Amino acid sequence: MKILITGGNSTFAKKLKEVGGDKYITPTRQELNLVDKASILKFYENNKDIDGIIFNARNSGSNVLSTVEQWLDSNNEAMLIDILKLNYIATGLLIHLYKDSLKFVVGLPTSMVNHDSKPQCCPVYIFEKEVLKNTIERFSYTQHLKGIKMFNINPGPMNTDQEYYNHAVKMDRILNNLDLVENGSFEYINNTKFDNEN
Repeated sequence: MKILITGGNSTFAKKLKEVGGDKYITPTRQELNLVDKASILKFYENNKDIDGIIFNARNSGSNVLSTVEQWLDSNNEAMLIDILKLNYIATGLLIHLYKDSLKFVVGLPTSMVNHDSKPQCCPVYIFEKEVLKNTIERFSYTQHLKGIKMFNINPGPMNTDQEYYNHAVKMDRILNNLDLVENGSFEYINNTKFDNEN
């Protein structure tokens, strides 16, 4: 089995590679630029035997757009457009390129903003992850993609090397037990139903 992980330079992608070895393909942005359709097509031409995709890439930092000037800023506008390119266009393009070989697709969104504890205005990271979550959910019940298991799973907080490793082990276990996951589900990775040693 070959599993593509977008955002291949991320700590989580590296930990998955550490846990699962060569079944995980972790291209760099130079090898697979998700805001460049030509790059996506080139990657596909050179890697046609992909069985699963984990959508892990992101384009935003910790930006919070809270002023008129920030909303008018052309760099912020370009960043928001790239978020749609990465999380909607690239996601859709990759799924449709590989639809005849894909067994599963996983989106890694985050949890919703708790407005009581996080009084932020328009956190861009949350917007980015919500676009990904919605895209995977919509595709999960699209008729022409019904043969592909598609779900979102919230990886939860990962602040230490050990937490990244533990969550990578759990994700690898989930992918070895896909029958436990329903299409479109928004499960938390530490859900006890995934606590098995198979």
